[in-house]
Amino acid sequence: MAMEWLRHLFGNPVPLSGLQCSRLRAIESNIPAPSELSGIGLAQARWVVADVEASGLNVWNDQLIAIGAVVVAGTRVHLGESHEVVLRQTKISSQDNILIHRISGRDQQSGVDAVEALLAFLEFAGNSPLVGYHASFDQIMLERACKKYLGTTIGTTWLDLAALAPALVDTEQGSAKTQAFGHGYPLDWWLQRYRIEVSARHNAAADALGTAQLLGVLLSIAEKQGFANVGAVLESAKDYAWLRRR
Repeated sequence: MAMEWLRHLFGNPVPLSGLQCSRLRAIESNIPAPSELSGIGLAQARWVVADVEASGLNVWNDQLIAIGAVVVAGTRVHLGESHEVVLRQTKISSQDNILIHRISGRDQQSGVDAVEALLAFLEFAGNSPLVGYHASFDQIMLERACKKYLGTTIGTTWLDLAALAPALVDTEQGSAKTQAFGHGYPLDWWLQRYRIEVSARHNAAADALGTAQLLGVLLSIAEKQGFANVGAVLESAKDYAWLRRR
């Protein structure tokens, strides 16, 4: 019964070619433990901001459609280091869903093979922590797809800006309102607060770029507050999320 539940949740991994297996082994051997990331100074850190589009909002049943990613090095967004891919779909998403992310049925059917799309994204991400806003959605969708097509969830470290942003702004401004409700603010609220314009919301690449700009702002705030390394940033977000759950 347990195995049947797991198959329903993740599906059976797709058989990989010899070259694809070698690429996957290289990716897995390059993933650092959180403790290895902790001592990296903020000025030297490389972050990969990721955003996904899916066939719906159910992380356990809906399908991964597209991935967008942008690199932030130090506190600067590197537009030259970006990644965008649409995964080939055997069944296109609903018309209502297409109206949200604007990836047409034709584009979904002519997308990149899922194994190749995921391997390319993971190679782009390398040994960097991944970043998202309300990152659990992106993380679960990517892990489910990796388990289904690659047979592994990889285990990359994630940073959630929905926890980091109010943690840093609380410390900086002492705002009772922000402290009470900051974690519940949507991404758009923070983008507007720091005058960050996004060309097309609910587009994986555009959303990743907007989130990357927000990360750059937050890392600058973190530096001013005395955060010395990646570990301090990760712990701040983790601690804030824990306090919110109490």
